[in-house]
Amino acid sequence: MNKKRYTMGNRKDHEMTGALRGGRWRIGALRGATFSGLLLCMAALLAGCSKDPAAGPEGGVVTVSFAAPAIGQETGAQIASAASQAQNGQSPGTRAALAENTTVRVVAFTAATGNPAQANYVAEQTYYMSGGKLVPCTVDDNGSFVAVAPDAKMELERGSYDFYAITPALPLNEDKATVSVAHKVDYAASATKGVTVDASKTYTLTQLDRKCVRVTFVIKKSANFTELTALSVTPSGAGLSMPNLPAAQSVKMDADIPATTGSETLTVPASAFTNTDATTATAATVLLPRSAADILLTCDLTYTTATGSSRQTSFSDTANDLALEKGKHYTFTLTLLASDVSFTVKAESETTISDWTDVPAPAYPYVSEGRYIVSRDALGSSDQPLHPDWTAATMPAHNEVSAYNALSSEFEVAAEDCNSADASGVTPNPGNYQYTWANALPACAAYTQAGTSAGQWRLPTIKELETIYAKKDGLTGVGSFTTSNGYWSVTEYSSYSSYAWNVNFDAGYTYYIGKSYDKNSVRCVRDI
Repeated sequence: MNKKRYTMGNRKDHEMTGALRGGRWRIGALRGATFSGLLLCMAALLAGCSKDPAAGPEGGVVTVSFAAPAIGQETGAQIASAASQAQNGQSPGTRAALAENTTVRVVAFTAATGNPAQANYVAEQTYYMSGGKLVPCTVDDNGSFVAVAPDAKMELERGSYDFYAITPALPLNEDKATVSVAHKVDYAASATKGVTVDASKTYTLTQLDRKCVRVTFVIKKSANFTELTALSVTPSGAGLSMPNLPAAQSVKMDADIPATTGSETLTVPASAFTNTDATTATAATVLLPRSAADILLTCDLTYTTATGSSRQTSFSDTANDLALEKGKHYTFTLTLLASDVSFTVKAESETTISDWTDVPAPAYPYVSEGRYIVSRDALGSSDQPLHPDWTAATMPAHNEVSAYNALSSEFEVAAEDCNSADASGVTPNPGNYQYTWANALPACAAYTQAGTSAGQWRLPTIKELETIYAKKDGLTGVGSFTTSNGYWSVTEYSSYSSYAWNVNFDAGYTYYIGKSYDKNSVRCVRDI
């Protein structure tokens, strides 16, 4: 709004010139109104034309966190048929959990065409995988974990964003849009676009797509090479080398790395090889994609003969016109022959291509970080039904046949039995924290522990309580459960609403008792 400057004259009847339809505003005798009062009214009018950036639906700062994304696996192109895939226990497009301690960088841009773009860059934060969750941390220049950063958080204005996730948490280049990727880095990335950020909560990231190539080298003797009784990669030698590889490349975060050749040479040192038995040694690494071309391998090794003598040799050979494609796992098998020391690249066509081996998806529900029970995450969910989220203030009444008698997708188990004041304002005696069902509800609503506030905790459903019992041996830092009496759930008995369900943590059986005249222990939970 264009503000006008109004000049007040000395006349008894003051005049102000405005722009309204070119007209003239006239204020006559104010009849009891004060001049200062008029100014206050004008100020209020003018203030009403200004926009408070935090007032509208697009304004206000919220804290965001992210659910751990899955990482993709791809089946090799040379495993062609569904029958062949099934026979090999493989399936295209499978996904796996990120390994523990893997680092991830999440970068936020205002949602726009052409992202990632420096003009739209907003914020970034680094995390590491701990107990199946992304935990804020600091990293070094290689994206490796340095330390937990419990106070670090990503804060954004309400609005629409594009989130880019990369692993490992490599640093962004100065343009805030690209990252430099070299050999020996298992780089993966994803873009989660058009996310409406409207509250402080956890947002789900798109599955990460692997951009590099995994290569395994296997050195072994042939069956008829009876003279060889033991082998090892020469400790003093170069181990294994592969020339004509592309150099490190700078790519946009979620873009594929161009497959080229170059003048780089991969060296796999002798120390990287491990003997799986006396006559087999293996090593694995990660490469940038490479366009189709001949691949020369040179290897230094020693082997021991049946007479006990040690021999050292260096040999090389070529795999012809072979491309290394992103997301695939290539196994080169170098076989020592009886008549010569040479190698063959074994398998379908020239190379065995299989699924990228990774950490298997967890079985649901599972315990995370010792106190969280996860029923659904980026990898999927358990067979158990899931209930909608609720808070202590909005806890719905339900019974054992209700849809609400289910599991939260992820919930935290309280560190100890509830000892909050009950509905009468009286805190139970220490060591005997027992409540009627009616008093257990507000007691959980009042419960707090480090990092949380009142109103976040609630009574668990009977399904959640049964799951807590089933997983109690995997829970840490939550204190012991009493075995002298049962624990209340929020779930009522369908046949008699004056009764509610309990779990005995001595034997694990489920039972119902009267809400008003029986007292039991309470272990609160919190939705995550």
